[in-house]
Amino acid sequence: MKIRYRYKDKAFEDIRDIIQNNQLVPNYQYILNEYLPFQLFMTGKTFFQGVYIKIDTGSEFMAYDKFGYKYFEDAIKNYFLKHGLDTGTCALALSGGVDSSVLAFHVKPSLVYSGYYNDKDCNELPYSKAVAEKILAVHETVELEESDFIKNFEGCMRAIGTPIAGMGSVMEFALLKHMKSKYPNLESIIYGNGGDEVFLGYWVNHYAMQLSKTADEMPKYISNFYPSRQNTGNKLVDVFLAMSLIRSPDTGPVVSSHLFGKLVASLAGKKSTMEKIMFFNLQCILPSLLHLVNQTCRANGLKALNPLANNDFIHNAVNINTPYSETPKRILREDFLPRTPDFPTGADLGIAMLKKNFIKKGFPMPFQDWHYLDSVMRIACGSFWRRPAFKGYAGNFEYNGINRFAWGIFQAETWFRTFMDKS
Repeated sequence: MKIRYRYKDKAFEDIRDIIQNNQLVPNYQYILNEYLPFQLFMTGKTFFQGVYIKIDTGSEFMAYDKFGYKYFEDAIKNYFLKHGLDTGTCALALSGGVDSSVLAFHVKPSLVYSGYYNDKDCNELPYSKAVAEKILAVHETVELEESDFIKNFEGCMRAIGTPIAGMGSVMEFALLKHMKSKYPNLESIIYGNGGDEVFLGYWVNHYAMQLSKTADEMPKYISNFYPSRQNTGNKLVDVFLAMSLIRSPDTGPVVSSHLFGKLVASLAGKKSTMEKIMFFNLQCILPSLLHLVNQTCRANGLKALNPLANNDFIHNAVNINTPYSETPKRILREDFLPRTPDFPTGADLGIAMLKKNFIKKGFPMPFQDWHYLDSVMRIACGSFWRRPAFKGYAGNFEYNGINRFAWGIFQAETWFRTFMDKS
């Protein structure tokens, strides 16, 4: 999957090229009706009026027979042949999760890096250390703190151009600055983006399958209403998936009924539950993540490589996950992480624990202890709702600490200060 940006019928690789060379104005309706409630690229619109994100999944991809090691290897090889890979000038972002670990064992880069926090609930370093040891890679570990977030959120905004998604982009931006400074010859970064989306890594995916399964079961009683039960259950899957994307609280701005209805209709148009899930994962979630890593890398003179988001996997994602497994990312865990002894020790123990770790954290942050950021975010949220374009739209929203919705408002206010307010 490739992300581009469109303005006046021209395509751009870097959204900053559009921003720097044109007089742009805010898209207030997008910010209020799409960005704040969802914080994802739902319609391709951005904070700038007339600037759109364009998703390209290509028209060429391998024919699908059966997913196995050879298919996986060929798809990854095709991706790197197309996008380039010099193992001497690349590093792999090793989070300690399944996706980046699978890539580490497959690519075997000489340099990997991990950010971590001095907080037991936000530290997956034991897993990443085990992987780095097994592949004999140099492992650059960087302890991150609240001050790193404060120092970098404005620079990150200038890099990404249009806000989207969660808080992890700021710390990834800080990590990239560190890596480029310490390793000036670094040219590219390998990410595990696409793993959750292609291989069913989200809880939402599996709950949707459970709903669908329940709807399809023949009831013991009142079985004559089975067709109605099935039809209503399928509609419930569509509404559930759409609702799971909503970030605004009940006390926040009202979600656009038109946009919500359009999303539900798009899901309803898919034949199977797996097709609905893949539309949800690949069209609603993945583009935002690719936008962030592409732009933060470019701002640091680097190229982002996302081999798990390759066209072969994306076009065959439904087939890859059929038959369905209740185990999140079962294929990657069981087939593409190395086998370990029955009684593992050392690095093998770390790998064995990684395989059995189903506590999804992404890029966790101990923000509950970040009191200075809390005060900065509180002030920014207040400033945003006082802007003339948004007065009266806050509903009953009250700032109650750092959370995903407050982060969205904070990002929006930072965007206005960065690109629109006169200094």
